[in-house]
Amino acid sequence: MSLLKNLPVAFSERLGLDYVPTLDQFKIYENWLFFKNEEYPDEIEIYQLPMPVCLECYDECSFEESPFKPENDNIVNKLISKLNHSLN
Repeated sequence: MSLLKNLPVAFSERLGLDYVPTLDQFKIYENWLFFKNEEYPDEIEIYQLPMPVCLECYDECSFEESPFKPENDNIVNKLISKLNHSLN
């Protein structure tokens, strides 16, 4: 089974969720995982990859800044650059 197919279950277990998200709630860019929680569709959670055993949200962004918005590569690339820079 591929890593992507296991992602929702692993994510759910590491966050202690009582449900398993669907694959369409995730986007991966470089070493960052974007998660669209259906309860808060305008707030996208960002997690650093690889996922540790205890998963915590690293940052958040708006839907407008996220890879969930179609044709948004320029804005997402700027956000990724900012996130990568924050690690240094």
